[in-house]
Amino acid sequence: MTRRARRLLAAILIGIGLPACDRAPSSTPSTPAVDPPPRDVASLLFVSLDTFRADAAGCGGHPRAHTPHLDRLARQGAQLDGIAATPLTAPSHTSMMTGLDPPAHGVRDNGTFRLDDSIPTLAEALSARSFRTAAIVAAFPVSARFGLARGFGHYDEALDGSASSFVIAQRPGTEVAAAARSIWKDAAGSRRFVWVHLFDAHTPHDAPRSLIRALGDDYLADVSVADRALGRVLADAEELAGPHWVVVLGDHGESRGDHKEATHGLFVYRATMAVPAIVWPRPQELPAVSRRPFRLIDLPATTFALLGLEPSAAPGLGLSVLGKKSAPAYLESHYAYYHYGWAPLAALQDGDWKYVEAPEPELYDLAADPGESDDLSGIETTRAHEFALRLASRAADDRAGPRSDLTDADREALESLGYVTGAENRRSDLPDPKRMVRVVNALEQAQAAISAGQFDAGLRLLRRAQALDPQNKDVQQTFGITYTALGDHDAAAESFRRALELPPHDNDRVPRFELASSLLRLGRAEEAAGELERILTAEPDDADAWYNLGVARQALGRPQKAQEAFRRALAVDPDHELARAQVRPD
Repeated sequence: MTRRARRLLAAILIGIGLPACDRAPSSTPSTPAVDPPPRDVASLLFVSLDTFRADAAGCGGHPRAHTPHLDRLARQGAQLDGIAATPLTAPSHTSMMTGLDPPAHGVRDNGTFRLDDSIPTLAEALSARSFRTAAIVAAFPVSARFGLARGFGHYDEALDGSASSFVIAQRPGTEVAAAARSIWKDAAGSRRFVWVHLFDAHTPHDAPRSLIRALGDDYLADVSVADRALGRVLADAEELAGPHWVVVLGDHGESRGDHKEATHGLFVYRATMAVPAIVWPRPQELPAVSRRPFRLIDLPATTFALLGLEPSAAPGLGLSVLGKKSAPAYLESHYAYYHYGWAPLAALQDGDWKYVEAPEPELYDLAADPGESDDLSGIETTRAHEFALRLASRAADDRAGPRSDLTDADREALESLGYVTGAENRRSDLPDPKRMVRVVNALEQAQAAISAGQFDAGLRLLRRAQALDPQNKDVQQTFGITYTALGDHDAAAESFRRALELPPHDNDRVPRFELASSLLRLGRAEEAAGELERILTAEPDDADAWYNLGVARQALGRPQKAQEAFRRALAVDPDHELARAQVRPD
């Protein structure tokens, strides 16, 4: 498989995480200091490292890591304790770009939520201050369609493949680095804010076999590939960018079997929430290595401070890590709820203490127990109660964020489960994700097998997951995708209908789209058109749904209406080649 021709089985299937070290190894060689640039003339390069555990780098303490470029930044800069907002790409990057926690910005999962236009972004704020802004992203979860492109004068998402039920569109860091180089050239002489997103550490792990053999680990090999791309980006910036700062943050980590989780998305333990956080060169306000937290929401204020702007004027509620104040970190994962109907998780990390709100709450002393293996909630009952009250107070202040597909009916379905949008009442009678992790592992193994064409093995694993959790929406959806691949479209349609019947009903776009596709293949164009129109009522900017609606209308003998749909698809996505091929000249 060539890098980034990565075929996965679910529409927004998220690969997933190891725990974090706080200090660089004492044997790290010294490196000459780099003078910080003048803040009133400098540009800033922000690099987000997707699926990158803090302790997967040499500067994070891993003895076998090969990350020379990140390690150099850490030696010459300031290394802090990065804390992710969520273990998911889209919500975490939205927190970076808005300075808001997920309950405030409203993006709680990949692929289903869109940032509302009313919420200011870092790029908008800098653009308004005459900065040239550009982003080069490497994967579909941060596609412009989800709202993160606002404020960027250039948003490069030339990904490999199209986003669908079978593909996460993405591209390798080599391509991202090449695109970033052209940005520096095009904007010569301007103050710039450039965001570069590197996705190489994400599953499936397909680094060169020689590198995997050398490091003895496929994830470490992919991390090294990401670091190599980072090195290219840094070298080009040093050659072309003029005076500039660099900020590197991970968006989330990878569990790698910690707490029995294979990848990421389900839990909020340090394996997926402790991430690299480096500011280069080292500002005079910061020591070389610090336990100071760098929450993702702190990026806008920190960027403003580095660029000589007033941090309090930055978007969001984060704090500059250059200042003297710090604040607790809010963490969450709603992945289990939106995909499986299990309880969502929220957490608060304050100093060395971390509380996880779940049907079975957890409390950890991170100083004594960095691996979060000793739950103290039954011993430190007063402390646990205080944390629970603090989280409840935060929830009462949060406003419900806008969704890309949340209708009144969806909201009623959520509330019928006890999940109240805005101030969420997380019902204790929903399954606790830590009791259900076997289901996720079986489902992910099934998806990997089916993606590799091993359909019999995949179906056996799916049936195992279904036996463990018969009401699991994603299991039914994956059955449908598998039957589609096998050409059994009747069985596929039945599975997608079953997925639509199962809660939660605010995550229905994918099974509904796939049901419509199955109905088209079965020659049931009228039914397919009805399903597509339901999608478009909730999400009128869905180019793929417009295209398929055009196909359905064509099959129904409505050529004029079909052309209208194809044109709408092109209006939303001018690069939609299938729609362009169908549009007739006026």
